Amino acid sequence: MPISHYVEKVRWCLDRSGLDYEEEKDIGIFWILVTGRMVPNLQIPHKDIYIANSSDIIKYLYGHMLSLDEEKAKFLQASPNATELEKKLDILGHNLRRYMIYHV
Repeated sequence: MPISHYVEKVRWCLDRSGLDYEEEKDIGIFWILVTGRMVPNLQIPHKDIYIANSSDIIKYLYGHMLSLDEEKAKFLQASPNATELEKKLDILGHNLRRYMIYHV
């Protein structure tokens, strides 16, 4: 779902890390109505592994980037301040989504 802040967090981290990725669009609003979720899913290439939570995806990316380039991985490292900010932004995103759905 391209308008989800959860997806945007992952997209930004992938872009900033310089990793190549392919973005696949899901079935949009129908998917939200069926599942009630607007979270990204990361499929690890050539493996049957899917990660379906932006925070978990970012943790995976951090570990992956550490194995490639420790210096480039630093921006993905969780700090207490970043974790607290992430929680606040997730609450804000959830409330904005609820407001938008209510008015739609």
